Amino acid sequence: DCSMAAGAFCVESADLTSICQICGNGKVEGTEVCDDAAASGACMAFCNATKVGWSCSGGTFTSPDTCRPGPSTPKAPTAPAVAETQMTWKWKPPNSHFAPIVNYTLQWYVADGSIGHTNETTVPGNKRTAIATGLQKATAYKARVMACTDVGCSEWLNA
Repeated sequence: DCSMAAGAFCVESADLTSICQICGNGKVEGTEVCDDAAASGACMAFCNATKVGWSCSGGTFTSPDTCRPGPSTPKAPTAPAVAETQMTWKWKPPNSHFAPIVNYTLQWYVADGSIGHTNETTVPGNKRTAIATGLQKATAYKARVMACTDVGCSEWLNA
């Protein structure tokens, strides 16, 4: 009877079988998506999802998930090269946690928000620059960048 176990959460299946789980015990039970016994911090509070940028696999009723982090957030992009209608943005690589960077996505937009859309381009992981074209003269722009590996993608970091 899992209702007796501290921290247990139980649900009834369609055939009225009680399915019980304890998030954080290192066993993937019931409706849990991941449970690594809090070893990595990758599993969300109720073991119902994996945090953005993480990949977890291998968890069973008897063994915890093995979780790998995606890349950390790249440093804020800067635009050292500015022409009338284009900017070359560059950024420093993030910690990729031993997985090669597959690609970066750069988004740019008008700094004051007067034009509501965002433009973006994706460049290969061995590049750390991107050119934003079609810009309006005498207009300030902001950008943000995200890095992706085979594990997942980083959070966005605004310039």
